[in-house]
Amino acid sequence: MITRRKRMITQSFVIGFCFVIIMFTFGGLAFLNEINALSHLTRSIYQHPLVVSNTALQCSLTITKMHRTMKDIVLFPDTVAVDHSVELINREETAVYKDLDLISRTILGDQGRALAREAHTLFRAWKPIRDEVIDLVRNHETRQAALITRGKGAQHVLKMEAKMYDLNRYAKDKATHFLDESDRTVTRIKFKTLALFTLFGGLVLLIGVITAVRSYKSEDELIRSEHRHRVIFENSPLGMIRFSPDGRIIDLNDQFVGLMGSSREKLIGFNTARDSEPKMRRALKKALLGEVSEYEDRYTSVTGGKSADIRVIFNPVNPGTRDTEVIATLEDVTVRNQAQKEIQDNEQRLKLILDSVQTGIMIVDENTHQILDINPTAAQMIGVSPEQIIGNDCRQFVCPACKGECPISDLGQKIDNSEQVLLAVSGEQIPVLKTVTRTVIKGRACLVECFADIRKQKETEEALTRAKDAAEEASRSKAAFLANMSHEIRTPMNGVIGMTELLLGTGLSAEQMDFATTIKTSGESLLAIINDILDFSKIEAGKMTLENIRFNVRTVLEEIADIFSLRAQEKNLEYVNIIRPGVPTFLLGDPQRLRQILVNLIGNAIKFTTQGEITIRVSRTGENKDQVTLKFSIEDTGIGIQKDTQAMLFESFSQEDTSTTRKYGGTGLGLSISKQLCELLGGDIGVTSTQGKGSTFWFTAAFGRLPDSFKQEVIPREDIRGKAILIADAHKTTRYVLKEDLKIWGCRYDDAKTGHEALEKLKTGQERGTPFDMVIIDKHMPDMDGDTLGKLIKADPGLHATTLIMLTAAAARGDARRIRQLGFAAYLKKPVKQSDLLECLRTAHHANTQTDQDAPAPGPLITTHSIAEGRDKGVRILLAEDNRINQKVAINHLKKLGYPADVVMNGKEAIKALEEAAYDLVLMDCMMPEMDGFEATANIRNSETVFDTDIPIIAMTANAMAGDREKCLACGMNDYLPKPVKPDDLRLMLERWLGSRDGSVITQDKS
Repeated sequence: MITRRKRMITQSFVIGFCFVIIMFTFGGLAFLNEINALSHLTRSIYQHPLVVSNTALQCSLTITKMHRTMKDIVLFPDTVAVDHSVELINREETAVYKDLDLISRTILGDQGRALAREAHTLFRAWKPIRDEVIDLVRNHETRQAALITRGKGAQHVLKMEAKMYDLNRYAKDKATHFLDESDRTVTRIKFKTLALFTLFGGLVLLIGVITAVRSYKSEDELIRSEHRHRVIFENSPLGMIRFSPDGRIIDLNDQFVGLMGSSREKLIGFNTARDSEPKMRRALKKALLGEVSEYEDRYTSVTGGKSADIRVIFNPVNPGTRDTEVIATLEDVTVRNQAQKEIQDNEQRLKLILDSVQTGIMIVDENTHQILDINPTAAQMIGVSPEQIIGNDCRQFVCPACKGECPISDLGQKIDNSEQVLLAVSGEQIPVLKTVTRTVIKGRACLVECFADIRKQKETEEALTRAKDAAEEASRSKAAFLANMSHEIRTPMNGVIGMTELLLGTGLSAEQMDFATTIKTSGESLLAIINDILDFSKIEAGKMTLENIRFNVRTVLEEIADIFSLRAQEKNLEYVNIIRPGVPTFLLGDPQRLRQILVNLIGNAIKFTTQGEITIRVSRTGENKDQVTLKFSIEDTGIGIQKDTQAMLFESFSQEDTSTTRKYGGTGLGLSISKQLCELLGGDIGVTSTQGKGSTFWFTAAFGRLPDSFKQEVIPREDIRGKAILIADAHKTTRYVLKEDLKIWGCRYDDAKTGHEALEKLKTGQERGTPFDMVIIDKHMPDMDGDTLGKLIKADPGLHATTLIMLTAAAARGDARRIRQLGFAAYLKKPVKQSDLLECLRTAHHANTQTDQDAPAPGPLITTHSIAEGRDKGVRILLAEDNRINQKVAINHLKKLGYPADVVMNGKEAIKALEEAAYDLVLMDCMMPEMDGFEATANIRNSETVFDTDIPIIAMTANAMAGDREKCLACGMNDYLPKPVKPDDLRLMLERWLGSRDGSVITQDKS
């Protein structure tokens, strides 16, 4: 019975002992798990919140510094300073990218990673803004740069700083979470440790009972239990100490030795209750009295001198007894404390930034519209302190026009750098530049509203508007003054230059001729200066407007050639136009401005060239469905330009040097005006030159395409298609131009550089049965002149029937008679117009087929004048002009050109004349008594009694200001001639509007 009872007791104790062991094991595992969790949280506090918070703060400070550097660039736009600042900004930008990459790698959670990506995106978007500001500063547009810097630049910086604030706040929230979790873990460790030691004590008690009940309990089990206790004690990640009831250290683990930096031997037996610092003595005595106590202090290692923050927890064992011992656990909380301090410092720095920034910032709950936070700048704008406004509904102060609705949450709008209104407590509506960003703060949907006070900017804009209005008024006054002066100067100059030209056409002595020529030259020089100044004023004031009318590119070049051919001949210069294949004949644009550029550049080329040639080339350089870009090159063999002065040629009032001005004259405005006209035409201008060898001035211009339904081409009569024509000219460029024309007309052609080569080719063609029908001969060839070559051809029986055409750059008295006697059919001056050459070839060939080849004398000589006379027969012109001197000048110019004209004194008389007779063209003065030219033209276009309401009407006016040409065209006039009218300009205008009578056929493709 006793044995059975002992067996039952033994079994019960064994079962209880096993249960305690199991609970002890689970408690130890849970204890270790909590220790690991605490370690993980400690590392997370260091690796995530501290790194992210510190890095975000550094980014924010660097961004602020970059923005301040951008302001310095705008305020001090010195080139060296700008370059240095840009280099500094680039370095800081690299640092920010590195910090953002570190944040992206370190930050935890989907929300954190999203914030990091948004920060990256915002910072990348800042680079185009700062590049734009730097470019403006380098282009000396500091005002625009300043506006961008203070406007969207500053707003973007605020966005980036706000994003850094979000990252910092996110890191702080994480740190707070980790610290709370750490505290909870420590609490669990405390209770689990207490439970563990309770279990441990229970286990010891159980062992004692078992020992008492079973005297046969083996000592080996007691040793194993002691060993388990030792393992737990020694392997704890926390420093652990066991104190005796009198406060001496009786046991400690390696973790504690490591924390203290001392040795186990020195620490064992140390009387802590007597010899330690007061904090520790008080806590230990409290524990010896049976209460759990703790404290935290900073300790310095005895050996290494390393300081650390140590948290000590005292747990009494067997409290309330004389044998009460104390178990103390020590934890190094240095990292945790540093993290907390960094977070607090970051918060203080961020608050300092928000408090000092000059942009208002307000954080609002998106759902309740309650103001959660506001910086002093925003509060000052509203007119209250931050404490007074926090907690209020934001709709009382922002977005007053929305009538209590939030534009973001209620109306779904997006506000990004847009002008809004802020309502101050005084009732003042303050204009602000505002940006609103959605974010989440501590799980709460919030709106971060940033706004900058733009009252000063608005005041500046109003001042600029007033200044602009004043400037425009001054510009209008200036334009009116220049228009009046233009009219007053041009009217008498029209008489001076016109009468001088008429005087030169009378029989004058050599001395009188010299005087009259000097008057004419001086008057034209003065007129050129006036024109340059007026054009320069129009361009400078932005009043230069362009036409968009259909024009013929070749006609423009040929008209200019007519103007300059005599000057080129006087200097024995070859003058050649080359229009490359692919250049459209008809385009849309402003032929007058194109002509102005060409006249200036060609005039300069002739002025600075004493021998050689002037070549004008036109080629197509680009096109699309709406436009064609042409390149015009003016090449000369003149004096050339020094390389170091080429860049300044296109500046106003600039010439190569003062000696050039003294020798050749000029105002220095021509090239500047040409450059600005090229820019208006959508092109550019430049020069290449070699001093002593010549120059090439080039420019490009964009012109509109004509609709596909409008296709014009000149088709000659069938009588020269397939005809064989030989070109004899020493000048390579002239041969090229003539061959291109003959190719267009379907002729067979060949060329020769010398007279002897021409004779050889003529004879070879005759022998092969493919004779040449015509020969175009240059008068001046090096080995044999044109006269001699013509004699030899006519003297050869096999070549006698060949039609001969002479070209010359310099005609002299008696040439026509001599040429006719030599057997030439035509005599044309260089540069020859394409239409004149075509008419000449057609007429000469037709005359040759109608004349007996054995006739002793040729027919009438074909000349440029005879071709023009053939076109102008039967033309009747009406001149409307009230000034007697201008009447006399115009009538004599028209008479010399072979045109009869009737004269009327005003617009009423002009209408009456057109009702009584049919005219081909009207030259209409704009400023006349009773009825001016504008009103008269409008009445003619709307009249039911005049013979031809579509008659060409050409305006003649002494005004030459912006809008004059447009005003003429708007009332129904067809074209515009500024006074004083030059004979060449008048001739070209008449040829343009009286139409072509050259026998060619104009076709229009309607398909």
